[in-house]
Amino acid sequence: MFMNDLFELNENIYNLSQELKTQERKIIDLSSNTNPLGVSKKIKAELRKHLKYLHNYPDNEARRLKRFISKYHNIKPDMIIIENGLINLLNIIINYINPSALILPAPTTPIYEKIFLNNKHLTKTNKIEDKTIGYFFLNEKDDFSFDVERFINYLSDFKDKIYTNKNNNMPIIVILSNPNNPTGRLIKREDVLKIARILYLMNGYLIVDEAYMDFCSDESVIGYIDENPNLIVLKSFSFYYALTGLRLGYGISSSETINNLKNLIIPWSVNYLAQRAGVVALKDKAYKKESSALIKEEKEFYEHSFQKAGIKYYQSDANFYLIKHEKAKDIFEHLKKKGILIRLCSDIKGLGEKYLRVSIKKHRENSIFFKELFVYLKSN
Repeated sequence: MFMNDLFELNENIYNLSQELKTQERKIIDLSSNTNPLGVSKKIKAELRKHLKYLHNYPDNEARRLKRFISKYHNIKPDMIIIENGLINLLNIIINYINPSALILPAPTTPIYEKIFLNNKHLTKTNKIEDKTIGYFFLNEKDDFSFDVERFINYLSDFKDKIYTNKNNNMPIIVILSNPNNPTGRLIKREDVLKIARILYLMNGYLIVDEAYMDFCSDESVIGYIDENPNLIVLKSFSFYYALTGLRLGYGISSSETINNLKNLIIPWSVNYLAQRAGVVALKDKAYKKESSALIKEEKEFYEHSFQKAGIKYYQSDANFYLIKHEKAKDIFEHLKKKGILIRLCSDIKGLGEKYLRVSIKKHRENSIFFKELFVYLKSN
């Protein structure tokens, strides 16, 4: 069972709406990295059309959605596993691998560490203190870009330390968010594959979370999974397709790995409407075209506005920006009082209370955010 307090962020639209005594829909939520277009009209129509079928169990194999994912990525259906969100899927994967250690870039989303810690609590073969997390710190002076050669050296040193001190052959896993959350930086495909090959030789696993890959140039490694059975790619419908509330994600790996993971899945974990929505999302080319145009335009607006405000921001390949300010916490609190929620990064290793993450929304919401940001900066 998950320890829910590990995963709940105190700053969310539900808590803030209670605090401000206002409706949740009136909160401008720039803390969530979902597509500013929201759920597409085609998906909404599909969901309305199929409400009358909710008396049926969902397809336990999600066969129709699996066929569309298979065609979309040009892979075999038996290389795909579909789950009720990536958190559930990642927990299952870590439980299956039962690694001796986890290596993470820092900064990256704390959710990986939290799932690993939660899984340690579940593991019967090891005591909690027997598992280790290694942090590969990215350099701020390089705008948190990923130096693959430095990482490979770190990986080698870390492996020697773990196996010497613990004397076991349990695998190490590396999780890469690509593009990385919260920095927004993209790692090139060739660098990811280089890491995957080295980990394979070490009997290690590479998990690549490509939840934000649809927002940028395609550097996915899905097409190379046949070459490496220890490579697992995660995809989500939460961010690009704004289906966060339906909880839908999938993993792609070797047929053998997927077959083993399927044995750990709870039956009917992916609901009927989520399966229908996933199919329509993958088919909706007009939504993708409109999304790309809107995000490109609003990113230009963001960067111009940050420069005008004198706010330090880091180049981003995704639909959000990491920014830095000496009074970041005060900015965060000022915006909260105005019903604007952004992400304070004080809980993220490698960052701290000087950093904020702001996601791109529609122009009206973005304009309100910058208006209140300028109000704060002029008075402080």
